[in-house]
Amino acid sequence: MAAQPGEGAVGRLAIALSLGHFLAFVDRFTLAALMPVLGPRLALGDAATGLLLGPCFALPYATAALFPHKPIHGLAGGIALWSASGAAMGFVNSFEGLAAVRFGLGVGQAAFIPAAMALVAARPGRARAAGLAMFTMASAFGRNVALVSAGADWRRWRGSGWGRHPMGGGGCAW
Repeated sequence: MAAQPGEGAVGRLAIALSLGHFLAFVDRFTLAALMPVLGPRLALGDAATGLLLGPCFALPYATAALFPHKPIHGLAGGIALWSASGAAMGFVNSFEGLAAVRFGLGVGQAAFIPAAMALVAARPGRARAAGLAMFTMASAFGRNVALVSAGADWRRWRGSGWGRHPMGGGGCAW
């Protein structure tokens, strides 16, 4: 079967947006995997951990997702806010700071994911089906990579101390 006009471009768009979706889920789930290390270092109890992993992300995500926007604005704004929140997460040293960056992460991803899905779904025929499959598969891979890689890093950091880790030191309070 001959390729439809523009189908190659649709494939590249779907790949780029799927990569963004993958990274969104890595960012979303890494904190959960690192809580055995971060909780004691930041003196976070079970209630604070539950709030950070649940409502501090889910409530802004659900609320922001209710407001429609043009896909290109959602992509640009979502990526900007989500990236800034992810970068800021390395510098916070309190429950309030983590709650604020989880809030920003939730709002940013709530803008990005529906906009990206709309762009992938707007493509014709087989390109739409393949793009949507790739986009939704990226979330499962992102979640799994976050949990496995954060768990592996946690085991490595546990005995060596944060300051000796190649990514450690600097401004990170963890």
